[in-house]
Amino acid sequence: MSERLTRLKKLQKDLWEIQSKLEDYREKHNRNNHYKDRKAVVKKALDEFDGNEIQGWITEGFVPETVYFTEFFGYQVAEEGLTTSQIRNLYHEVKKIQMSGATDLARLEQERRGENNPTKVKFSAQNSLLMLSPRLSYAAARSNKEGGKLLKRVLIAGLNAVMETDDLEKKIERFNNFSDLFEAVLCYHKTAGGKDSDKN
Repeated sequence: MSERLTRLKKLQKDLWEIQSKLEDYREKHNRNNHYKDRKAVVKKALDEFDGNEIQGWITEGFVPETVYFTEFFGYQVAEEGLTTSQIRNLYHEVKKIQMSGATDLARLEQERRGENNPTKVKFSAQNSLLMLSPRLSYAAARSNKEGGKLLKRVLIAGLNAVMETDDLEKKIERFNNFSDLFEAVLCYHKTAGGKDSDKN
């Protein structure tokens, strides 16, 4: 195991211990201190990463560090006030695009078997894919929270890696990685106690 993985595993253990204390009703009197401790652990863990790694995970696939990143990042955006409702529509759009990609791959395979020219098959959700960046920007501005801006930076870095290729199969594979990254962040956002809306 690399030194970085060892450090991340230790920080994850610290995070889980702090989270356990936050969920323990007997620890209510120390809640503010636990939140500060959690924020410090998350910051220390995220300092282990740079923005270039995100594009590598999208183009090459996930590595163990990816899961650690999504966990700590999910906690960070929750800490910074991003609510689930502010990103739910974007996530649904991502899932629709992912389903279009699966349909495109099936059509490509049919054309290959039929000896037709498979190069005619294009990514049918290309316009929706291109519109994700402006939608992310809008959602970040609308949230008016630091968490929205952080999520936008990470997801746009991932989207850029998806859009760098015109090869249909690579684009779909990269988009699936992007979708998985987004889903993992949302899962950890909820684990961190991320709210469904500002009213909760």
